[in-house]
Amino acid sequence: MIEENNDSIQKYNKDIYDLFWAHIEVKNETVLYDYIKKNFECTKFLEIGCGSYPKIDLKEGFFIDISEVSLKALTEFTDRCIVADITSLPFKDGSFDCVFAFDVIEHIEDDIKAMHQIISLLEVGGLFVLSVPLRPEFFNYYDEFFGHYRKYDIRDVFKLLRENNLKMIKYYTHSQIPLNPKFQDRMARFFLKYFSLLEKIPPKIIKAVESYLFNLYYKGVKEKVNNIKTELDLDDLRKAGSITLISKKIK
Repeated sequence: MIEENNDSIQKYNKDIYDLFWAHIEVKNETVLYDYIKKNFECTKFLEIGCGSYPKIDLKEGFFIDISEVSLKALTEFTDRCIVADITSLPFKDGSFDCVFAFDVIEHIEDDIKAMHQIISLLEVGGLFVLSVPLRPEFFNYYDEFFGHYRKYDIRDVFKLLRENNLKMIKYYTHSQIPLNPKFQDRMARFFLKYFSLLEKIPPKIIKAVESYLFNLYYKGVKEKVNNIKTELDLDDLRKAGSITLISKKIK
């Protein structure tokens, strides 16, 4: 097990993701992208932190990730893959009218600066699709190991939107089982202690389990998008474990 300090955890973060993506087949889950194409006039798409599960159609978007492993797999489907991080995005301001960033900014220490850099790529009137984990009281060792700097209070999410001239249009949430944070932390440590054994599991078993879990996820997202919300539901937000927002750059 790695030493329990921030420097060593961050040092291993990229290796952990590379190990994970090396065992995963590319799956182009485009439910929310299809919804946006149907309901908004967007044609220039960028996805930041796509991994091996890009949510923008591989035939239409540009894709950025820090993981060379995941992008190497994507190059079988598209030549618009770029290894980069948020501090060095290789595009001019206003290059896109829709930018996706799913489970990205919680990995960035200076998330305010990261948001400014991302939104600068978006033209006025364009859409920013953001997904982040909520409930800071549930932050634990699992989050640290996988490079999370935070889980968000919902008020901080909307503050980030306001400070970047973004107006929320639609959203949906995923619930989080209200486990005791200490118990959740112990479970995370147990899981991560044996994470490296993934390399020793037969690929067929990994593929079967991953496909099953992905199909559950896909079904859940499809249901959420079919019932996507416009007005804020405070009861829903209070128990949400994560939120996905469609917002518009207003100036």
